[in-house]
Formats: sequence, structure tokens, C-alpha cells
Amino acid sequence: MSLYQYTPLQKPDQQIRLLTLLPGSFDEEVHAVLQVRDFIASDAESVEFEALSYVWGSSEESKGLQVHDEAHGPEGARLFVTQNLVECLRYLRDEAKERVLWIDAISINQQDNIERGQQVARIAGIYKKAKHLVIWLGVESDSSARALNTLVQLDSRITVNWKARRMSHPEGKEAHLDELDDIVSKRLSDIEALLKRPFFTRLWVLQETERTSDATVQCGRAVIPWRAFRNGVFCVWNYSYRHPVNGELMDLILAGYDLVQTNQRPFEEVMFAARNRKCLDPRDRVYAMLGMLSDQEKHVRIKPDYSKEPNEVYQDTVEAFLNDQGRLDLLRTCEPDDTGDGGSSPPSWVPDWSKPRSTHHLPVKRAAQHLLAQARIIDGRILCVKGLCIGTIKDVKKVRFEENATYESVVDDIRYLAPPDLRSDYVSGGTVFDAYCRTLIADCFRARWNPEDEQEVTEQKGREILDTLISSKGNSFLTGEETTQMPESTPRYYMQVRRFCYARSVFRTSHGHIGLAPSAAQPGDQVCSLLGCRSPLLLRPLDGNGHQYRLLGECYIDGEMANEAILGRLPDYCRTIVSFEGGGFKPAFRDHRDEHVHSEDPRFTLVLGEDYSERFPATNEESVAQTRNRLALEIMKKRGVMLDEFIIV
Repeated sequence: MSLYQYTPLQKPDQQIRLLTLLPGSFDEEVHAVLQVRDFIASDAESVEFEALSYVWGSSEESKGLQVHDEAHGPEGARLFVTQNLVECLRYLRDEAKERVLWIDAISINQQDNIERGQQVARIAGIYKKAKHLVIWLGVESDSSARALNTLVQLDSRITVNWKARRMSHPEGKEAHLDELDDIVSKRLSDIEALLKRPFFTRLWVLQETERTSDATVQCGRAVIPWRAFRNGVFCVWNYSYRHPVNGELMDLILAGYDLVQTNQRPFEEVMFAARNRKCLDPRDRVYAMLGMLSDQEKHVRIKPDYSKEPNEVYQDTVEAFLNDQGRLDLLRTCEPDDTGDGGSSPPSWVPDWSKPRSTHHLPVKRAAQHLLAQARIIDGRILCVKGLCIGTIKDVKKVRFEENATYESVVDDIRYLAPPDLRSDYVSGGTVFDAYCRTLIADCFRARWNPEDEQEVTEQKGREILDTLISSKGNSFLTGEETTQMPESTPRYYMQVRRFCYARSVFRTSHGHIGLAPSAAQPGDQVCSLLGCRSPLLLRPLDGNGHQYRLLGECYIDGEMANEAILGRLPDYCRTIVSFEGGGFKPAFRDHRDEHVHSEDPRFTLVLGEDYSERFPATNEESVAQTRNRLALEIMKKRGVMLDEFIIV
């Protein structure tokens, strides 16, 4: 029997291969027809097919299927794929009807890097135009059947408002949390086993499932609607926010939630979501995510090219966002282990996405960065970028607890990391205690969202929880009285501390600001606000006069997360928030005098005057980002802000 040989696509930008799975019983050998069909994503109504989302499995355990086409005659030829895929096809095959499928491992010639790059660039359009998506989790087990039934049971009892991240009863009543919690708690071990399946660690599934409207989840012969799966996972995610769960399970639930949530995210947030997912080719760390570019980013020019080395792909991606968007937000994804030491090592500003990320990303969507990057790249290695040093680290303590830390070890660290002057006034207002409370969870409180996120802790509750944790062996900082009873929201605050503080350090600058930094932080490192990046970054001077720097990663610095160093402080009545708008969460401002939410920065009016929009009108040629950049530059002139240039190697 001959081996199957692919015939090159004559029009790779207008053609795809579709596999027609021929009828047969479960135990019979798999036979199929592979055909080239014309397909343009913008006009593909005449081509009907299903798409498959699954785990390839080990290439060392391959099995053959018999593929028929014109080139190989009536007997066909043998095409070897992974055992997992052949097993999946047996379950998908109908005994009486043909089934037309697009399957990446078969529909793309994986040995042809040129075709592979051309077709990978089209995958998002292919999945979007498929009439149906089959999500294959693997062969059924007793626990998987129970888990899927539980998700369906939960779905029947709730309606999910994904915008507000809230649940309600299908009839408009409040969801009965006690009843839902009882269902989840009884089957939590089964759900955990389901979420441990390899499918949920695969990178490509984020793109494959993102924009599907008609899909089913299949595990063996058990099939449930994708809607039921999504709503059920949401309910489990909601449960985990209100009840203590171990760190490993929390990470599994968060990975499941990242898969089912549908809100658009900036590309660096997508890269964070994909941080520990698996793929065979490290270049796919970028290419598998291109279909998830937001509406504002879809014109970024990144073309899949498998002839390039992974580090070259990563650097090209950073440069593409700099050149096309004026953004350097991808620098947030760098970690200390990513940094090179000169020579042939990648520059420290190029993330190494091939390595698992140790820290969870900081929630800095609120930090509206109006100023576009002023940067240039020299000799392909040196990034010269304008910005300001917010502060120099004076004192720093490394977080000690492990990734799956116990409650007790996290509480011990909360006490160990606490500044000695908690009762003192803080440099940005309030007390040091208030700043420390915000810093431990990167200011991720309920009121920072619009609509308010009921899963999150209120700032008042956060202060009560921290006060109780610190003073459990003494008197309350808030009341001066002994306190032992823990507030109801304690599990959520604890989980957020574990999430944002793990593998980081708590620092104090020479000016008194408190913040979170990479664990490698040390005295003398500089917390900097770089134009074009939403998050402050930690830079380490490499020589005595500070001309060159090494990038260590993103920071949280309390009281300086809204670009205060460059644009000035926000008025006391205004706070930065994240507001749901146009299918995604975007930076906005809440005026606490009337609780109104505005997209415009109040500092435009405060510094430039009430008539700023008339004196500095937007032009038809510029985007909203360009207009805001121009206004921010005017604020800088008014305030006399002089930028520094940082040379990052």
C-alpha cells in the first residue's frame, strides 16, 4: 500500500482541503476522501463543512487511515496521523452518512512549511465559516460523563450575562447560589478530572473556539452543546471565587474560563491567557493567536513564516505592534528569565513565549496610556524608548509562598511583607495600610469594573480582611480592638493575593511608593513609565551612569497606575476603571460625584480647558488613539514634563 502524497494547492489563498469521512461501523478501518475546494472566507456560503478542535496527541503513536483522491486511484493511499485523531474519527463516523470535515493535521500539508504558513494565516476564517464545530475531548470515562452531566445541569438553572459576569435564573430571578454551590461541590472532583484533560492545555483551542456560534462538546459518545459547557464552566468559576479551592484546581478553572469567555482582549492579554498552554512548534505561540486580534489590532502585519527561528518571530511581533499601533504593551509579557546577556542571546525586551510564565499578569487595563510610543530599534537589538522614571527601589522583600500555597503560608507572607509604618500617611494620599491593601491584589476591587464585578471584593471589605489577617495576634488597625472573625469575602481576597503576588516582590521606592515587581527586583532598580506601554516596567541600569538598561518585567506601583507622572494626578472624585464597551473591556473613568462613566480622561479638561475639543479638534485623517496622543502631548507641554530616553538591551 502506497503512502499518501499531497498535491500542492494551486491557489493557496483561495483553496482548502476537506476530508469526507466515509460511512462505516466503529471497528472498521477509517476510509475518507480528501478533496481541494475553493474557499474564500468572505464568500464561502456554498462550501459546507464541519471543523474539528482536538488534541493531536503523540506523533510517536501514529496510525493510518485510507485516503482516496484522483491522484492515488481507487485503492487510495495510506496517510499516517496520530492515534488520538484516528480514535476521534471512529467516534465521529456515521454508519450511513458521509461527514465533511476540516482537520488541521490532514487538511494542511504539515511537511510543507510554505503551505503551512499560508494556511495557518487563514485558520481563523476557516473556523468562523464552518457550519459546525466539534470539540473533541477524548474517550469517555465515568468521571467525564458525570462532569458533563453536571455542566448541563448547571446550564439549565442559569442565564449568564457575560458582559457583567453575572448569573441569573432563566426566568429572570436571582440564581439560587446555595443550590448551585451544592451541585458544584458534589461533582468538583469530576469537573477537575475533566479540566485536566490535554485539550484544556492546548494552545490552538483558544482561537478555534473563540468565534463559533454552533458547536458541540464531545467526549466519547457523550455530546453536549457548547453553550451548556460554557455556562456550566462559568458557574464553576463563580463558585471558585466564593469558596476556598486549592491552587492547582484554581488554575485549571481559570484556564477553562479563559477558553469559554468571549470578550475581546488586547493581544498582550491574549498572550498572557496562552502563557502555559502547549503547542508543538514554539512559533505557534504567535501564529496560533493571530485569529484573536481585536478589532483595533487586526491590521497589524504579522505573516506566518515557519522558516524563521522562534526568537525572530517573537521580535518581529513586538516590532509589528510598535510600527503599526505605536504600542509596546507586549513588553509586559517579559520576565526576568527572558533577558539575555548580550552576544547571541535575545535582547531583554524580546519576550520568550516558548517558556511557561511564572507570574500571573497584572490587571492594568485601567491604566489608560494615551501616549503612543516614541521608540526606535538600532541594529536589530537595541530599543531606544522615551519615558519617565517613576521611582527607584529602596527596599524590597521577595514573596516566599509557593505556587499552590496553603492559606496559612499566604497569611504568613502578608504579615512578613507588611511595611512597618502601616498607620502612616501614604505619599499619594490615604494611609500606608490602604496602599498595602490595594497592592496585594493590584487594586483589583469590585468598583474598578463597569458593570461592577460581583465576584470581586469591595475595597472596604478588603481593608477589613487585611486588618483581621494582620491583627489576628493583636489589636485591629481599624478599630483598635481584638478581632478573630474573618469577613465573608476572605477566600476571594486570599485567592487574589496568591494570584498576583506569587513569584513577585513587594517594594518601596525612595519616594515612599509601594508596589509589586518581579521577584528578581533589587535596590537601585528603576520603575519606569514608557510611552506606548500601559504598565510600568522594571528596568535595571547596566552601567554606572545608567545609559543602558535591562528589562525585568511589569510592575504595579500604587498611586502611579494612571500615568500620573506624565499627565498629572486625577481629581479626587475620579477613579480609573475597566468598562465593557463594544464587545470588550476598555479603560474608562468613573466620576464618584454622580457615578457616571466616561471614556475621556478628565485631565484633558483640567489641564487644557473646557473647550479643549474646539482648540485641538480631531481630524478626519487621525484615529482616536492618535487624537488622544496629541492631547496628551499638549498636557505634557503645559506641565513642562521632560522625557528621558531609555536604551534597553
